[in-house]
Amino acid sequence: MSSKERVALVVLFWVLFLTALSSAEAAGPAPPALPNPMCPVLTDQKANPAFFVDYQGRRIYFCCGKCRGDFLRNPSAYLANLRPLQTAATVPGSSPASVPPVGAPSSEATQEDSEHHHEHEHGNEGWLERLGVFHPAAVHFPIALLLVAALAEIIAFFSSASFFRSAARFNVLIGAAGAIVAMFLGFLAEDEYHGIGILAGVPLLTIHKSLGISATVLAVFTAILSEWSQRRESLSLMRFYRAFLFVAAVAVAVTGFFGGTLVYGL
Repeated sequence: MSSKERVALVVLFWVLFLTALSSAEAAGPAPPALPNPMCPVLTDQKANPAFFVDYQGRRIYFCCGKCRGDFLRNPSAYLANLRPLQTAATVPGSSPASVPPVGAPSSEATQEDSEHHHEHEHGNEGWLERLGVFHPAAVHFPIALLLVAALAEIIAFFSSASFFRSAARFNVLIGAAGAIVAMFLGFLAEDEYHGIGILAGVPLLTIHKSLGISATVLAVFTAILSEWSQRRESLSLMRFYRAFLFVAAVAVAVTGFFGGTLVYGL
């Protein structure tokens, strides 16, 4: 088999792999009926049981984490989109008869929610905190760049073409820098996603945050190994670099997946 045929097979493998990864959907039981089947923020979107907030003694569901955050910042703007429910959507452990309708006047629950809403707004009033909204967009760059770097290294290994080695080196450097930026923005955005989803008893935010930090450390270390192996022309360092690159590429992809679950659910 010629080098061109091997490169073509590698490219075909990655195309099929990424296509399957992007189109795979987890099979599961039908979601339970929700008291508010439609999101009160984006009224044309169905509510997702993974995204909810307890407000005025009632549990309100949203289509995504962003809508949940929008509601917390200004509940009164969306209460009109909720139909009054007398017995459904109560907070677990509360009595339906004692629960006021959505949008009812103040109560102890209303006061607690008001205090929470005030704290939420106070924590996000600075320009630095508002930068967190760019986290979902920023994470796409290190994911794409490190995956492309891994692909370029595979092609360079089979074809011995210097172009692909240079392309991998460039993508690793920019991808590591992008991972640092995305991690920083993620710290600013995490308040929006507290209390969303649990997997095996662990909050999804904790999983995503831990993976994000680990993936960033891996990406930076991979970039250091890339430069070190290039300058010393060491075969052993090159092997370490490639191994870390593939691990880092998988790590950022998995981190991105769990980040998506915070917005769209499992």
